[in-house]
Amino acid sequence: MQDPTIARFHAARMWLTVRIPFLGHLMLRLTPRVATPHDSVRTMAVTPDGIVYIDPTFAEGLSDGAFRAVVCHELLHVALGFWMRCGTRAMHLFNLAHDLVINDMLDTWGERFGDAFRLPECAVRAPCIGGRSAE
Repeated sequence: MQDPTIARFHAARMWLTVRIPFLGHLMLRLTPRVATPHDSVRTMAVTPDGIVYIDPTFAEGLSDGAFRAVVCHELLHVALGFWMRCGTRAMHLFNLAHDLVINDMLDTWGERFGDAFRLPECAVRAPCIGGRSAE
């Protein structure tokens, strides 16, 4: 029997493949894993090679639309070349900048789908970021 967190990831992939094919196709490159306490992941995190660690407690607290959007957030770190673009910058600050840009993109896409694809309120945002890059 498949873990419910992993099953939810696959359902999100299917939803995206039908409604936002570009993101659905990119999600085929991701491998979901349930985070363990050893992983020190309290929400979701992605590695450069596309392994997405999902904390099941965090995931359970998300609506389906928020879950889809957060998975896409992690996907976009990989798709936008976060690690290559970070270079010698302070990783924590560049990650925050990347989060702001990604969340702005996802909020824009979310306008099309409403609650079916919406970041949770706790996601970091900066209204002045629109159209900018993380650099």
